Amino acid sequence: MMLALWILTLAALGMWSLTAWGLHAVLTLDSSQLSDLKPLVDQIPHADTIGQWFPGFQAILTATIDLTQVMLGWLGGAAPVIVWVLWGLGAAVIVGVALLLSVVIRLLRRRSPPPSGAPA
Repeated sequence: MMLALWILTLAALGMWSLTAWGLHAVLTLDSSQLSDLKPLVDQIPHADTIGQWFPGFQAILTATIDLTQVMLGWLGGAAPVIVWVLWGLGAAVIVGVALLLSVVIRLLRRRSPPPSGAPA
């Protein structure tokens, strides 16, 4: 049981680290690359059908691209600090929960009665 808990903990830490790496990759993108997306908004296939269900979706996409450009420009310099702090907090929570569950498992093992056929 303990081995399974710590294997799952290591897997969770690996996934959390992969997520932090992806966040760092996104935050350090050059914000000028996003301007290449604006012409593509007009070329979305079946835009008229999508527009019937979500009126003004192209304007929303363009505004989202502009907002993302501004946010990436603002966050780009602070990306390493932001990612390390978030990774550290998340890793501490993952390891803390695993430690807490380890203590709970050990306490439950001590309190459980021995099997009925076991010698005293």
